Amino acid sequence: MSLTRRIGIPIVKGIVWTLRRVDHYFLGSSALRADDDFRRDPYPSFEAIRHAPIVRSLANRGWIILGYEAVQEALRDTNLSNDLNNNPFYLRVARAASGGRPIPFVDNPPLLNLDPPAHTPLRRAISQRLTRGFVDALTPQIEDSARALVSRMVPPCDLIETVAEPLPVQVIADILGVHNTDQLAQWSHRMTNALRIAEADQVQDAADAEASMRCFVAKQLPDMLKINPESPISQLAQDPEVQERDVISTCVLLLTAGHETTTRLIANTIYILHHQRSVREAVVSGNLSLDNLIDEVLRLEPPVQMTLRFVRRSTTIAGRSLKPGQLVLINFAAANRDPAVFDNADRFEPGRNRPHLSFGYGIHLCLGAALAKLEARIAIKELLVAYPDFELHEPISWGNNQFFRGPETLTILT
Repeated sequence: MSLTRRIGIPIVKGIVWTLRRVDHYFLGSSALRADDDFRRDPYPSFEAIRHAPIVRSLANRGWIILGYEAVQEALRDTNLSNDLNNNPFYLRVARAASGGRPIPFVDNPPLLNLDPPAHTPLRRAISQRLTRGFVDALTPQIEDSARALVSRMVPPCDLIETVAEPLPVQVIADILGVHNTDQLAQWSHRMTNALRIAEADQVQDAADAEASMRCFVAKQLPDMLKINPESPISQLAQDPEVQERDVISTCVLLLTAGHETTTRLIANTIYILHHQRSVREAVVSGNLSLDNLIDEVLRLEPPVQMTLRFVRRSTTIAGRSLKPGQLVLINFAAANRDPAVFDNADRFEPGRNRPHLSFGYGIHLCLGAALAKLEARIAIKELLVAYPDFELHEPISWGNNQFFRGPETLTILT
């Protein structure tokens, strides 16, 4: 790393630390935290700054959106960009942190990080292949995989290591027609740190992981197309509007987002069932459907807690004026607990009237939502058939990436 980069990152950290103090003491808001209390339970911190649907944050160089309707408004607003290239300040810091490496999700942006018009034809092409019918047809295969994983469990063991992680990795690998799932999972984990731009070592490690995954997919792509010509990726590759780099980026996105979010969804559901015994009894007895269970887990403990947008043209969200260049932190977790929308918002109450926002909203609504819910439903069903009275080792430690929420381990004892 050059001298400029070695000096630049500590300066950025110092500035962010100072601005967080200003946010806390003068603006009544807060940027991201990483302390143990926040990792264990971030939701009181979100409520503490809910003075309005949207609050100012100097540490973010912009805003934090907490309100349910304000989040929907922001995700509809075409003046907000999902392309990280549209924020010069963020890009300069990320370039310094990456140490000259291509920045994950920036230099080779997947669908998730594209704006219209580039976003539109690619999303249309993917959505035409990743259909509900295609997902439903995977059910027997996913059931076999989940049943095999659960049958191999020998408590005490880690439910994340034995079921919650290998199942979604295997499903995505099967869809793509690739192997080496252990390596894919490792790359995926490392890439989730790409947004931690104040930690140069994490960004560089994420960049190395993305480069390795792209190289792996590029080498495997000819065989993938030959072995399974009817797969969504094979059909996508045949679309004249789609370039090969977009096909590779889509594979990387499926492997990363499809794995990380689903692993956490399964783990968070197990966590809820451990602590909410009446909920578990209702599921086992058939009085609560797995669909309603998982939807309420997604609301109360969303795997993806928040996302970023960048203001590219002046706009107004929830009555506040946003200026070009500002960063917007869209907090799904806070929106899902908005007391103006959900009664008893901190309580687990399946069957609510308003939908959660954990899969996003608008043109970036997650295309893999149906698949993630199917995998979680099957994994939880198989686990409860084998271990209806399971117990977990306490205390449970939570991951330290503020954008994603999930336990680090879930050790089943019986």
